[in-house]
Amino acid sequence: MSTQVYLLDGKAKALSLLDRKSMSGLGFREPSDLETWLASCKDQLFSRKILWLARQDWPADDQRSDIIGLSDKGDLIITELKRGEAGEWAVTQVLAYAAEYSRKTPAELTELYFEHSQKTGATSLISKAISSDDAQSRISAHVGAYEVNQSQILLIVAEGFDDKTLAICDYMTRAIGEATFSVELWQYGLFVLGEADAAQKHVFVLEQILPPPSVRAQIEADREDAKAQRYARDPERVGFIDELVRHLNEKGIDARRSYSYYAAIRFEGRELWFNAQRWRLHPRMEVPDSLEVDHASTPSGLIRGKDTGTGNWWLEFSDLDGNKLKFASEIGDRVVTVIKALRPMTEAPATSNPTSEGPQAKS
Repeated sequence: MSTQVYLLDGKAKALSLLDRKSMSGLGFREPSDLETWLASCKDQLFSRKILWLARQDWPADDQRSDIIGLSDKGDLIITELKRGEAGEWAVTQVLAYAAEYSRKTPAELTELYFEHSQKTGATSLISKAISSDDAQSRISAHVGAYEVNQSQILLIVAEGFDDKTLAICDYMTRAIGEATFSVELWQYGLFVLGEADAAQKHVFVLEQILPPPSVRAQIEADREDAKAQRYARDPERVGFIDELVRHLNEKGIDARRSYSYYAAIRFEGRELWFNAQRWRLHPRMEVPDSLEVDHASTPSGLIRGKDTGTGNWWLEFSDLDGNKLKFASEIGDRVVTVIKALRPMTEAPATSNPTSEGPQAKS
């Protein structure tokens, strides 16, 4: 698609065609230029409000993503940026990133945001979180009542697209129906105002190529309807988390409800999450990989497992029915006991282990 941009002279009632330039022709690079421009924009970029969480991240040992964010509806934004024309390989890349990021829990995305907020240099975030709590608060304020990362939006952003890439993405758009992800192609262009001197200015144009706006609107409507049916608020689970948070605070443990079915917990510098999402049969405690459980001090009835992608642990309360959650003080006390049984990974493990190993599954 060829985009023509004109300078309008209102007095002379005339149009002057602006000169289109390539990024490489102007000496701009990706990620130090293109990625930074996008990361700094707060004005409905890609027709969305986006909180950028990470730049130049490594979702896997052999993958380095460009820029990752969250829309204000909780959708994970996964971008693949190209200087020049994008070929079919760009589709493969962004799908590979999505396969990794789609598994991340809200707790892991919060950790990712805080981690990248510590980075400095050309690929650092523009809007940074000063602490893990601040990262969680910024995400919560951004998404409101929406669930986080229940669907992913894959953006391929380039100066142009070859015919095969257009055909592949058009087919995917028509074929995926109510899938939990969608693919969009966005084309950008650089235009020059003025002569080649210090006063020269540039115009950056960004337009959606696929899917067309009307099709995108229907995709978004279908996705929101599907999400509303799958993740309708369960008042019993919300009430359970509220009661658990109150109980933990009464016991001197800093906790607050985060999103609908998560409790964010801080205890002696430890970052933990209690997860009672609707699709879980049993609630579980999510534990960072820097901590281990003192099995000798851990109550029975727990199944321990590990997320093979992140290395983080989870402890599942196998005797609590996720579909009939009702808070009681003894349940709160058990959670307190689990929290206090955690210790840094560097300490020697206890010999006693009353818990059983559960199947490896994603958190």
